[in-house]
Amino acid sequence: MANRTATLYIRIIKDGKSSLCQPVYLSKGRLKPQYAMVNGEPEYHEEGVYYVRFGTDDGKQPFVLVGKDSYVALDKLAEKQRWLRDRERHVVPQAPPNTKLQSSRLSIDDAVTQYFKNLHSQGKDPKTIRAYKVAVEEFRKSCSKKFMDEIGKQDLIDFMGWLREQPPKLRKDNTPRKPRRSGDPNRTYFNKVNNVVIFLSAHSINRLLKKSEYPKFAEKPVVYYDAAQVKALYAAAENDEERFTLDYFLKTGVRDGEAAHAEYSDVKDGFLYIVDKPHLKWHPKHWHIRRILIPHDLSAAVAKRQKDNPGCKLIFPNEARNPDQHLLRVVQRIAKKAGNAFHADLHTFRRTYATLFSGTTKIQTIQYLLGHKDIKTTMRYLGIPDLNSPETRAAVEKTFSNFKTAQIDMAPVTTGVVM
Repeated sequence: MANRTATLYIRIIKDGKSSLCQPVYLSKGRLKPQYAMVNGEPEYHEEGVYYVRFGTDDGKQPFVLVGKDSYVALDKLAEKQRWLRDRERHVVPQAPPNTKLQSSRLSIDDAVTQYFKNLHSQGKDPKTIRAYKVAVEEFRKSCSKKFMDEIGKQDLIDFMGWLREQPPKLRKDNTPRKPRRSGDPNRTYFNKVNNVVIFLSAHSINRLLKKSEYPKFAEKPVVYYDAAQVKALYAAAENDEERFTLDYFLKTGVRDGEAAHAEYSDVKDGFLYIVDKPHLKWHPKHWHIRRILIPHDLSAAVAKRQKDNPGCKLIFPNEARNPDQHLLRVVQRIAKKAGNAFHADLHTFRRTYATLFSGTTKIQTIQYLLGHKDIKTTMRYLGIPDLNSPETRAAVEKTFSNFKTAQIDMAPVTTGVVM
């Protein structure tokens, strides 16, 4: 008769040897994550990975790898127990679900290959895939482990150290690249570690790091173009093409990909529609379709541009009449002519757009216009006013003048127990 039970084990490595042990249970049937019973005592093993063992009709008792997550392990145990009960009642086929023998461990290389194949199949944005690919490939270089179930917290911490030890990248002539004027390497370390955590999570390896254990970085003030910088950019624009590009980004707040794939048919009745473009093999970030109210002068400029370029559907085509993916170069060229006294990038236009609306428009509306899923992201786009401006100084004086008056008028407060 076949074994009717399913049992949960945790595989640990101690003194260089691998062994299967009983996991440690808490109240109400929960597991104490990564704890194993060793010689009758509970021990913490970061490398511990869970397996479910159960019986089949042919007398074998295979082990099913279920990963490092204790909640997933309990779910898989319950699933196997249900399968065994149903088998006794002859209501399921005799092949156990998702059977994996202990010998069929998933290698890190195979996991990486499958992960990026899945990202492409899911239609993820190419830029997102490239960012994940850089991080995961660098993690692979830093990690000497062979199998996914061997990865633990220490491997991620070692990865952080590996990132900090890397020499500066070289140019084609083998000279070191100059450090970027903007950007924080610590933020880069955080992003790369987070991308690796997402990769591991896709293979049921979760909760290796606490929030406090991620790389730390300083949150910088929101950078946006102030009135003087906008004036300098427009003064440096030499032709209608450059002025139109500045107008488009300043007055729509769109992402660079949304501008590159914009078509004249997207501008209707004073609105710019951000929509899916399957014929261009492109979709908005997070598939967020929206419409943006644009000023009349920009609508008129788009209409004139279409009239001057008959037969072209794209607002920003390249020489081959495909989406121009290098609009940043136009802005950088203008900024260079303006003296290059400030950092030029297209994302700064989005923060400028959001900041211009912040005094007159609800933040939920700004969130929609920018195409953000999370309002916390929108908050990070809103710049603070110029602290040197007369308006800010007047606001400070008025605020504390009112506060001083309120202090004088305040009645004294007495506390105590009245007998």
